[in-house]
Amino acid sequence: GETAKQLKADLLAAGLGPGDPQHLTLLVHSMGGLVSRWFIEREGGQAMVDHLVMCGTPNQGSPFGKVDDARKILTMLTGLAANVAPALLPFTAPFLFVLNRSAKVTPTLEQMDRNSVFMQALNASADPGVRYTVLAGNVDDYREPSDPLFAQLVAKMGRSTLFDLLFDQQPNDIAVAVESIFSGAEGRVAASRQPVACHHLNYFSSHTGQAALAKVAW
Repeated sequence: GETAKQLKADLLAAGLGPGDPQHLTLLVHSMGGLVSRWFIEREGGQAMVDHLVMCGTPNQGSPFGKVDDARKILTMLTGLAANVAPALLPFTAPFLFVLNRSAKVTPTLEQMDRNSVFMQALNASADPGVRYTVLAGNVDDYREPSDPLFAQLVAKMGRSTLFDLLFDQQPNDIAVAVESIFSGAEGRVAASRQPVACHHLNYFSSHTGQAALAKVAW
């Protein structure tokens, strides 16, 4: 909630406010979608935002909402990155270090629990009348031609026993279940859903993710 209020303040400071002639589209990833939805649905942002495009947003929560599960996921991702995709280490390793060493990140993660007060309040919000586009990655469908080894390892990890337990054998993008991502369109008249053959970390860098973004009616 506080981050959403800061977003509103920053947009107002930039000259974007209710009634301005500007067309404002927010392209967001993961928790950025929850912040943006709170801003739009609870802080008056519907008068400022014309279109919200969410990629991998945990609209009905994520295993990251349970800190122990988050550690398990990030440990697996960090091990994968170290051996196959070192470029991912700047994302996974510092977050895992903070998660293991600091309690400050815990409240933020706990908000992603589907039963958290934050999530319950957000999903009780009325339709703001803002156009929502929801992109949901599915690791089971991920086949990146330029990165076959990584695709195989990610797919294998995504289908592991741990992930079956975390996601109850439901399709997911490694961090969020597809069902949770798509729920951001529920009860929203001006909403569209788009499946993507990618995982949580490459909505913007994979060929499939970029192709899906190119199809968005901006």
